[in-house]
Amino acid sequence: MIQLITTTDIFSNQHILYHLFADDTQGYDRCYVTDVPVLLSRLSACVNDLNSLYSPLRLQLNPATTELIWFGYRSNLAMISAEYRSLTVASSPIHCAHTVRNLGAMFDSESSMKSHISKTASACFFSTSEGCDNCEV
Repeated sequence: MIQLITTTDIFSNQHILYHLFADDTQGYDRCYVTDVPVLLSRLSACVNDLNSLYSPLRLQLNPATTELIWFGYRSNLAMISAEYRSLTVASSPIHCAHTVRNLGAMFDSESSMKSHISKTASACFFSTSEGCDNCEV
């Protein structure tokens, strides 16, 4: 009997929620601050299992494009110790980011959208100033 293990099985076995895209996979879950070590352990096991699944297929996880972010209130984020602010992917540490890009939108750890608004306003300003060489400001 042949057992086929898929990406979705790995996420399900570790009780990690996920989104699969054509060229991207996102794993996520929620927990109380006191449960951060358990969640990080599950995420780490999930990444290791994915790496084991992909290696025989000559596929690799890319640490350069892998991001880790904790979302929450500032007071709760401050309670997460430094040892739980990184994850190892293919023997490369991935440090916790304050902002990440997801489907073109910038998300920050406090869900304030300040980074997204700033990037969008900057792009709009650049676009209007470049297109109006003869305009007086």
